[in-house]
Amino acid sequence: MLHRDLKSNNVLLDDDLEPRITGFGLDRVLGEASYRLSMASELSSCCYIAPEHGCNKKATDLTDVYSFGVILLELITGRPAEQPASRESVDIVKWVRRKVNTTDGSLQVLDRRISVVAQREMLRALDLALRCTSVMPQIRPAMDEVVRTLQSLYYVARPPSVLSIETSLE
Repeated sequence: MLHRDLKSNNVLLDDDLEPRITGFGLDRVLGEASYRLSMASELSSCCYIAPEHGCNKKATDLTDVYSFGVILLELITGRPAEQPASRESVDIVKWVRRKVNTTDGSLQVLDRRISVVAQREMLRALDLALRCTSVMPQIRPAMDEVVRTLQSLYYVARPPSVLSIETSLE
């Protein structure tokens, strides 16, 4: 099942803080033409759209993988997908790719509030997010591989007390 509009605003947390994806089926409710018009008018969503989807407007499972990769980058970096008012007015995918190509760049993009002991898992998640946001769809992993990779990160993670997010904002 394709979502076609996966973005952080469509991920909600339930009472147990489990993520729930919302926004399914808007194209069916609105009709295809209205749905595309609503998508085109949402400028804040453009950084979630896979490059090939912007060209041919054909959604695939790999366009959803791209969008999920953008959400994952938001979680890893602690930054919103787009920085419209900053001097670095660039979407998160471009920003991360530019940073990771510098010395210690991968560590520089991690959210500073993440504890040092979680960095190894965060770097693996960063690698996954970069694969998900590849400009070449054939390089992106299938969503079942994404799930397996995230599950493996969860199972090797330390106890929650060690992984807690530091409260100080540096």
